[in-house]
Formats: sequence, C-alpha cells, structure tokens
Amino acid sequence: MSIARNYKEGIHPPALDFAGSLAQGEITTFRAPDASGNPQVVAPSGSAPWLQAFYGVNQSAGFVGGSGTSAGEAVEMVRQGLSRVLLANGQTTTRGCQLIASAAALGYVAPRAPFSFSALVVGQAEEAVTASGTDQQIEAYVQPYWVEIVRPVYAVATDATVGAATKYLAGVGVGLGASPVPLAVVQFGGQRARNLWLDTGTAAGNGETLVATVVKSSNHGGSWSDTGVTCTLTGNGGGTAKSASDLVNDAVLAAGDLVGIKLVSSAGNVGLVRAGFDLT
Repeated sequence: MSIARNYKEGIHPPALDFAGSLAQGEITTFRAPDASGNPQVVAPSGSAPWLQAFYGVNQSAGFVGGSGTSAGEAVEMVRQGLSRVLLANGQTTTRGCQLIASAAALGYVAPRAPFSFSALVVGQAEEAVTASGTDQQIEAYVQPYWVEIVRPVYAVATDATVGAATKYLAGVGVGLGASPVPLAVVQFGGQRARNLWLDTGTAAGNGETLVATVVKSSNHGGSWSDTGVTCTLTGNGGGTAKSASDLVNDAVLAAGDLVGIKLVSSAGNVGLVRAGFDLT
C-alpha cells in the first residue's frame, strides 16, 4: 500500500471531472465551470503546461468521469502532502528533484533541471527511479511553488547617431546596425520578454521621439517581427527626456526564437543609447 494512502494532509473536497479519464496520480488544473456552475478539473494543456496554475493530484483509483458529460463524477484531490504521481516513460528522477507538469505527456510530471526555466513546481520526488519504457507512478511530496528565472538582455551603442531612421542595437559597445541583430536565443518554450527599458546620453529634442521595440525572429533571422513590448521616449524641450520603459506588456516566445531591440527615431541624434529587457 502506498504511504500516500495513509497520509491525508491536503485532501480537499471533490471536484467534478468534466473531461473524464483522469488517471490516479494525474495532475490537474482548473477550467471554467459547466453550465450548472460546477467546478471542473482537467489535465494541463498548451505549449507551456509547466506555467499553468496547479489544482491537485487525482487520488481516485482507475479512471473516472464516465462519458465526459457536463455532469462528470466527483474526484478526490491532494493539494499538499505525500501522493502518487504519474511519471512519463523515459524519465529519470532523483530523490528531491523538482517535478513540473510535463509537456510531452499532459497530466504527468517531469523532472525540472535547476536553474533552467521559469515554472510552477508541483512538488519534489520522494524516490529515485531510472528511465522506464512504460509510464510509472512514483511517490512525491506535493507542495506547489513558483520558480522564476530572469535573464537580462541588454545592449549599449556608445557612438549612436540615429537621425530620422530605423536602427538596431547590436551588442555592448557596438554601433547601431541597419539590420536586425540577435541579442539572445530563447532556450525554452513559454519564456516571455518583458520589462523593456531605454536610456540615452543625450536628451531628445522637443517633440522628437525615439521608440524602442523588442523584435523577434522565429526562422533563424529569415524575417523579423515586432512584439507588443515597446516604449517611447518623447523630447520635452527641457533636456530631461532621456529614459522610457514598458513595465506592462510582455510577449510569449518559442524555443529557438531570436530576439533583439529595434530603435525608430523621428529626428535628431543621440550620443549614447542603452536598452534592455528581461527574458523570464
């Protein structure tokens, strides 16, 4: 008998399974209630399931949910404590390793490499297992918490001369380029570009603008497109307009995307341009 069967901390009231076929040990997320207002739980989905809010681990033996009608069936969820979770075939765990929602097998867990990418950690493995050709249940301590990895991306052009033109930051201490320049390669799907900032050594002239935008290429530089992460520095005539930022918008990126920073100036010159953003 699994130790999880004797450890009932974190057993929460049943939730209705709308989709059906939730296996024992499958991790779940919430979905919109059905027409009667009943709560629904389903397996994670999408391109980055490890970023989705965790609801609980299904404790019911076998499969539940019947035909998958809106009525569903009640299921029992562990929100915190020892539990059996499903590990997809081919995965290896060590005791204490972080477990996240798997992208390859939705509803299953997968080990997360420390310092790799932002994720909602479901819990920690309580046993070490070697890779198997079949799915297997393993003991885990369920304790959801967020891990956020932030990688700063920035560039500095020390001899910047923009004029009325479109230019691209090319690195640290490198002049502005006429074509897009990749400043980083996205390593993990679901990463976001955010917290764009712009700073200049010379204030923009009265009414002049300098727009910074995070750009990306999903075909290895073959073509580039703007993201929604952008900020505008507007001259005020007082010699103080030297910075701008976008701390609101973000852009979801795919593994392998190239990212850079585009500058569009209405007129005038600036003697130094610094800009950057966060990859999280």
